[in-house]
Amino acid sequence: MAEREIVCVEWHEGDDAICVTYVDDEPDRMMATQSVVADFAQEAGLHPVAAPDGVCRWVQDPDPDEEVQF
Repeated sequence: MAEREIVCVEWHEGDDAICVTYVDDEPDRMMATQSVVADFAQEAGLHPVAAPDGVCRWVQDPDPDEEVQF
């Protein structure tokens, strides 16, 4: 089975829910802590970007003006 290309990961603080979005597939939803998701996003080559309060978001190709550091 080919590896799916991840384009975005979002973590929601209120319920530790994450959403993993792929290029050509339906998103996966699961639960994980922020630190686990941050490590996962980094390993997938994603970059942190601005998000609403209580949400952390990492994307594949951020706009350089939106990239943030946690």
